[in-house]
Amino acid sequence: MRNMLPRTLMAAVIAALASSEAGAGTFEVKTPDITQGQTSFSWNSAGQSRFPANADPTRYSTEFDLGSSPTSWFFIGGKLNLDQTVDEAWRVSTAGAEMQLRFGKAQPGFDFGWYSGVDVRIGSQDTNTFTFGPIIQFGDDKASLTLNPFLQRTFGINRDDGIAFAYGVMAKREIGQGTAIGIEAYGVIPDLGHGTPMAFQEHRIGPVLYLESEIGPKREGREAPKATLDIGMFFGMTEATADLTGKVKFGVTW
Repeated sequence: MRNMLPRTLMAAVIAALASSEAGAGTFEVKTPDITQGQTSFSWNSAGQSRFPANADPTRYSTEFDLGSSPTSWFFIGGKLNLDQTVDEAWRVSTAGAEMQLRFGKAQPGFDFGWYSGVDVRIGSQDTNTFTFGPIIQFGDDKASLTLNPFLQRTFGINRDDGIAFAYGVMAKREIGQGTAIGIEAYGVIPDLGHGTPMAFQEHRIGPVLYLESEIGPKREGREAPKATLDIGMFFGMTEATADLTGKVKFGVTW
C-alpha cells in the first residue's frame, strides 16, 4: 500500500487534469475527528466539464490547507484557494481561516462537532464568505454517515443577498486495510429566505474511493504519520451544476 499510494496519486492527478474541461470550488465533507498534537496538510482539487445554462463556468479549483490541533477538541487552520475560469488564467481567489470544535461522542455510534470558516476575497470578481454549521457523524471506522448542514453568508464587495444552505454528505464503508468506498453529495441553495428555484440550485452526487497508508513509525503517545488520497466523480442534477465533476484530495497528517 505504501508503494502504491504515490503511483495512484500521480495517475489520479493526470486523469483529473486530462479529462476535465471545467470546476467551481473544491469538495470535502468535514468529519468531527480531532487528534491532539496533530498537524495536517492537504491539497484538494476539482475539475468540471459540460456546463448547463446556469452553471458557474470555472475550469479548475484548488485549495491548500494547513492546520493543527492543540487539544483533542479544537482544530484551527488556514487555507488558500486558486481558480481557473474558462478562457482565463489561474488566479488566487480567496484566503481564509477555519476552526473546528469537537463536543465528543454523546453515545456509541454518534459524534458531533462544529465548523466555522471565513474566506476573504483576493480576486476582484470574488467575494468574502462566512461558513458555519454542525458536523454530525453516525457509525464507526467500519461504516459511517457524515453530515455537514452548513449555512453561508457573503459580505463586502460582490456579496449575494440572503443566507445560503451549503450541504455535504458522505456515506463511507471500509472494504480492506486502508481502503474504503463511499458516496458523497454536495449542494448549494442560495438565498433560503426567497425560495430559489431548482434550476438555480447546485446539487451533485457520486462515488468516491478512499486510500490511507502509514508513512512513518509511531512515536510515543502519538499516532503514526499518515497519507490519504480521495478520488471521486460527481454527477450534476440541475441546470446550475456541471454535468461532471472530478475530485482529487491528497493529505498528510503527522
